[in-house]
Amino acid sequence: MLKMYDAQEMAMETLNQLGGALKLKTMIGAKYIHWDYEGAISFRFSGNRKINHVKINIESDDTYKFTFYKISKYDYSVTHEISGVYNSQLRYVFTEITGLDLLI
Repeated sequence: MLKMYDAQEMAMETLNQLGGALKLKTMIGAKYIHWDYEGAISFRFSGNRKINHVKINIESDDTYKFTFYKISKYDYSVTHEISGVYNSQLRYVFTEITGLDLLI
């Protein structure tokens, strides 16, 4: 486990690489943006009926792992998992899987 400050810093860097909290809220309706003590960031979003939640972990080799979920009132399921994503590919992978554009 990382120190709390380091985990928060890693999560905020990931968030900034996606365009920042304001851009996510504006463009895809992101809400419940939070980070954990491993430096991962997750949030819910609207605009896609099959996927509505994502968690992004940073791996030990400085790549990212995306886990996409469909969460409903009574159930949740993992829809996609993608590992080995470089920081320059974060927006592209999100857009490719969800169809929600973060590339602008």
